[in-house]
Amino acid sequence: MINFDNTTPHLAGNYDSQISRTIPYYASFHRETINLINAMQLQPSSWLDTGCGTGTFVQKALVTFPDTRFVLSDPSKEMLSTAEKKLEGTARGRISFLKPA
Repeated sequence: MINFDNTTPHLAGNYDSQISRTIPYYASFHRETINLINAMQLQPSSWLDTGCGTGTFVQKALVTFPDTRFVLSDPSKEMLSTAEKKLEGTARGRISFLKPA
């Protein structure tokens, strides 16, 4: 029996490489959400990513929205830990993490 460290069928450390097998076009969700916000000509000052997983979406949004502050939240401690490692040293002062909830 496999013990999962989050609510997906993938361990946090394997999530990025496995998620598109479970959710086809997963990367498109990120791209199209960013495109939608751009099309609306919005420059959000704050962005709350609930269920941030490994932080991949925020990693992409950081580039497009250079003046936005991001707050990341996820129910999984392991996912948040993975996101913190991935985003470490990136956009200092623009990223904060909530406790697992």
